[in-house]
Amino acid sequence: MGNKNVIKRLILVVVLILTCWAIWAVYQYRFRNWNDQVRKAFSDVIEEELHERGGIEVEFYGTTEIPSSEKKVPERVAVTGDKGRREYLIPLYKYNHSIVKETANRMLCSLIIEESPLIADSLNMRWSELMKKSGNLENTAVRISIADLEEKVSVASSQNYSSFTLSDSLISYYIGYRCEAEVTGFVQCGWWRILGKFWCSAFVLFLSIIILSYTFCEKIKTVLSGCFIRKKIVEKEILVPMPVIPVEKEKECIYQLGSNCFYDANTHIFRNGSEEVILTKLHSILMKAFLDAEEHKLTLSEIDKILWNGTGTNGRIHKTVGRLRLSLSEISNIAIENVSYAYQLKMGHFIERAPDNDNE
Repeated sequence: MGNKNVIKRLILVVVLILTCWAIWAVYQYRFRNWNDQVRKAFSDVIEEELHERGGIEVEFYGTTEIPSSEKKVPERVAVTGDKGRREYLIPLYKYNHSIVKETANRMLCSLIIEESPLIADSLNMRWSELMKKSGNLENTAVRISIADLEEKVSVASSQNYSSFTLSDSLISYYIGYRCEAEVTGFVQCGWWRILGKFWCSAFVLFLSIIILSYTFCEKIKTVLSGCFIRKKIVEKEILVPMPVIPVEKEKECIYQLGSNCFYDANTHIFRNGSEEVILTKLHSILMKAFLDAEEHKLTLSEIDKILWNGTGTNGRIHKTVGRLRLSLSEISNIAIENVSYAYQLKMGHFIERAPDNDNE
């Protein structure tokens, strides 16, 4: 029984581990799809904002991959301003996440966002609406950071930005000739939303079935046995060998108290000629004790021990002896006399125990 319980527990643990692994695998797959959709929606919104402002064709080339050595990635760009010519370093990650990569279009984007800056609330609203159309109901926020020619950064954010943390950051895209404008999207989304109602319900239902099946395993087996296994009672005669128990024949115990006077200790019958008296069990025990005693005499303590195992009283002893005396005197001259704290059975004839019929 103990081994069965251990096996059932091991099976339960294995099933739970496999279920958790399946949940994790489904979550990872759906998270990648969700992440791609949300990022695509964010980049589309930025492109639309730039297109509406400048009327230029922009195309998203953002990627997380490092460009090959064959592509010429500008490490530095030069800008001539009021204070003369100045070079700016463009980190590779900014260039890789730039909305526009062509140099001429990046210069146009710099002019557009200088003349008509991007508005964080407007971007956030359009992004949220675009995701709702695709069935995503996440909370979003947008932060815009712009570095001027002196590389001083000014930050603008949507109204709900304060409720977000850096861990909610999804991705940052860059705009401009120097990649001076950084637009960062923030998303708050619970894992259950990413997993979806269907998969959450399916896994909860499956886990409930597994746990309930383990808890009520024996009851389920009993119910299934009653439903699918029909029991039919078939009457069949079976010969059962009966054991033969040898019974020892009870030995006769008959006392001859006279020529025609007998007492049968087994049947409790006291007979004198044609007359007989059946003694009670208590009187029969006392009668046999008198007959077996030396000189047929018993003390009060001996009678008490024989009849009541030492718990009797003198009154009870006298009463029992008196009733036995009365039963004997009805058909014989046998008497029971009180002699010095004892009783003695007396009669006019001899007392002899009849021989047992063992040799028959």
